[in-house]
Order: sequence, then structure tokens, then C-alpha cells
Amino acid sequence: MTKHRDAFTLATERELEHWPEVHHRFEFSKKHRRVVISWNGRERFVIFPTSASDNIRGPLSHVTNLRVELRALGARRVERTPLTERRKRNVAAPRPTPTPEITDPRPDGWAQLRELHARISAAAEPALKPRRSLWAAISHVLTGRAA
Repeated sequence: MTKHRDAFTLATERELEHWPEVHHRFEFSKKHRRVVISWNGRERFVIFPTSASDNIRGPLSHVTNLRVELRALGARRVERTPLTERRKRNVAAPRPTPTPEITDPRPDGWAQLRELHARISAAAEPALKPRRSLWAAISHVLTGRAA
């Protein structure tokens, strides 16, 4: 027996563990090995591939063919119960979400304009009128140079 044929046998036996009440036996013919499966008084067989068709996916394809024949017999697949209980993952306590502190790193560009407006509106006497017009003062604040 080659290494691949052992893989076929192992894959077959591992798959048949999931099918209760299904009996199997391995037979040898002149050219091929085969597994004969029986369930509820009915029998079918699945041929193992020859050494020429062995490849990495060979055992997977063989198990697929085996499942097709088992379903044709009417057998039902049952999942095995795990021997150990599934491990529960430790979940960390939720972290508090930080509230972002929003600060504006740019200097306040309207401070000079507010200051000018406060000086103009605070002048109660008409004699304290500014020498420049209001538009000249605003342009001085916006452009940063004297008018």
C-alpha cells in the first residue's frame, strides 16, 4: 500500500464515524480497492482511485463520492459530540471611549475687529469720532497694514 492509499483509508474511516448504523468493509479486486457500505439492508460501493490519479485532493474527492453514496442509501450524517467542552474566551471589560478635546490651534482672527467695534460703539460723544472711516479701519484689521 502506498502512502496515499493509507490516506484514503484514514479519510474513509474518519468520515464513517459521522454516519451511525452504517457498516463498511474494504475489498480488493484485480485493479482497484473499494469500500462496501451498507445501511438498512442495502449496499453500495465506492472505488478508491488508482495510483495514477493520486493527488493532494484525492482523499477529499473520495470522501465526497462516499457521502453521495451514503445519501443515496438514505443514511443521515450526525455530528459527533465533542469530548471536551468548548473553551470560553475571556472578554476584557469595555474600555471607556475618550471624548475628544476640540481646540482650535489657530489664533482668533476676529479679536481685532471685535476690539475695534467695542471702541466705536463705546464712544458716546460725537467728538470722539475716529479720524479714519469705518471701512478704512476694517481694511486695516483684515489686511494688517495701515490705510
